Amino acid sequence: MKKLIVVVLAIVLALSFVACKKEPEAPIQQSGAQGLPDGHPAPEGSGQIMVPQERQIVVPDNVKGKWKAIALSIEDKASGKVTVQKVSMGGEYKIPGSDIRITVSEFLPDFIMEGPVITSRSAEPNNPAARITVMEGGEELFASWIYSNHPAIHPFQHEKYGITLKEGVRQ
Repeated sequence: MKKLIVVVLAIVLALSFVACKKEPEAPIQQSGAQGLPDGHPAPEGSGQIMVPQERQIVVPDNVKGKWKAIALSIEDKASGKVTVQKVSMGGEYKIPGSDIRITVSEFLPDFIMEGPVITSRSAEPNNPAARITVMEGGEELFASWIYSNHPAIHPFQHEKYGITLKEGVRQ
C-alpha cells in the first residue's frame, strides 16, 4: 500500500512540475485601444497586434480647400509661456530663438483610419488631426499626426518645447 501511495504522489508531483513549467498564453487583443480616436492604431507596448501596412491619406472633396491653416499651441517649457501660432497648410514655422522648424502636411477635421486609409469622416471638427514634421538642425525629430482632442497620442517630445494642435483654421 505504501508503494502505491508513493507512486501516486510521484505521478502527481511530476504532473504538477510539468504544469508549472508551461507558460500561460497572454491574451491577444485585436480591437482598437481604449481612449484612442476611432480607427487609430494601438500604441507600442499596449499588447495589441500592430500589423504594418502602407497608409493612404485621402482628403475628401467636402474637406478640400475648407481649411487654410492650423493653430498650434507652442509651449516654452523653461518660461511656461504658451503662444498660439497659425501655420498654413503646406507651410513652415520656425520657433523664434531656436533651430526648430514645423511643417504642416495635412489637416483632417474628423480623423478616422479605415484599414489602410486615413481620411475624414466629415467636414466638421469632431476629431481634428494634423500631420506635422518637426526638424531641428536638419534632423527630423518628429513626423506624425497630432490630435486636438487627444494630445497625449503621439505627443511631440522635446526638452525645451511642447507642440500641440489647438484647432484647424477655416478658409
